[in-house]
Amino acid sequence: MIYLDNAATTRIGKNSLKRFIDSNERYYGNPSSLHSYGYECEKILKECRKTFGEFIGASPDEVYFTSGGTESNNMAIFGSIKKYECVEVLYSDIDHPSIIGPVEELKKRGVDAIPVVTDNTGSLNLVDLETKLTDRTVLCIFTHVNSELGTLQDMEKICSIIKNCNKSARIHFDCVQSFGKINIDVSRCKVDTLSFSGHKIHGPKGIGGIYVRKGSGLKPIVFGGGQESGLRPGTEPLPLIESFAEALILRSETMDAEYGRIKNLRNKLIEGLKNSIEDIRINSAEKCSPYILNVSIKDIKGEVLLHYLERDKIFISTGSACSSKDKTVDNVVSRLDRDTAYSDGTIRMSFGMFNDETENTFVLEKITEYVNEIRKITRGI
Repeated sequence: MIYLDNAATTRIGKNSLKRFIDSNERYYGNPSSLHSYGYECEKILKECRKTFGEFIGASPDEVYFTSGGTESNNMAIFGSIKKYECVEVLYSDIDHPSIIGPVEELKKRGVDAIPVVTDNTGSLNLVDLETKLTDRTVLCIFTHVNSELGTLQDMEKICSIIKNCNKSARIHFDCVQSFGKINIDVSRCKVDTLSFSGHKIHGPKGIGGIYVRKGSGLKPIVFGGGQESGLRPGTEPLPLIESFAEALILRSETMDAEYGRIKNLRNKLIEGLKNSIEDIRINSAEKCSPYILNVSIKDIKGEVLLHYLERDKIFISTGSACSSKDKTVDNVVSRLDRDTAYSDGTIRMSFGMFNDETENTFVLEKITEYVNEIRKITRGI
């Protein structure tokens, strides 16, 4: 099997899985319990929190654990809005459904949600951003790495522009696709909150987190116990947190080398596709995460090619898995490029630590073969 849908989810790493099993067997106590065993589990929880804080240049008490990126995004968005009338939110309308969904809900509650213009590569227009910032802007929501195109936004520069125009505006970045892959340092950036998720970096599903800058005053959106300093009540799933921490430890040790290795894989595949297939567009621009490659191929259907490749146990996608079953949601490329001859033939290949050169060669061979086969039908050759 060749799995190239790592932007949707990843295969859990061996060390991460081992730590999950070990934690379930040895440290299944409740970290909030008053007895010594609960205290022992609480110490492990604190150590994990420290691991995450150090990784992004934050204090451990600025890190909160959640069920994943979607919950973290919802916490950041709804927890930042104190009132719904006479306020504005800026966002990008090509972002993940876990951003767009909450924004649509804010609109229903009376918030003015204003999209910031992006170019055809998905990069934010910073002049448009600055123009649209007003004293009514209470929250700006953007994504560090676009989940479909891989477009990498300049988080530090965007935050600086926002704070220079409106110091009280809060800034949230969805870092689910960049966390553990691209360096993030909140000590150098004016971001107020950012989200991350375990299953995108070969950790377990069902665990994520949110960074909340001290003094930001984020409100809880779920109520109950006092866990996670009252911001996210509920018994902490220590085995998942430990497993996620183990995955992050591996990323911290290998991130730079892995970045270069993945970039080399992606660039070779791009070169091969360009040389082998006519009428192909590379939608992932130069300023993109190497972990995501989005291409559009003229006169084919991306979904058809996806199913052809399945026959060889090659698994890719046509866009975000979180919107794939919603037929009212188009892929990002179709919103940026109205040439349906190309945009209908959009596929996304996303890389992880288990992909290698041998797979690349076979994938290129099969994509070329099936594009030619499909075009014989669509072009009537």
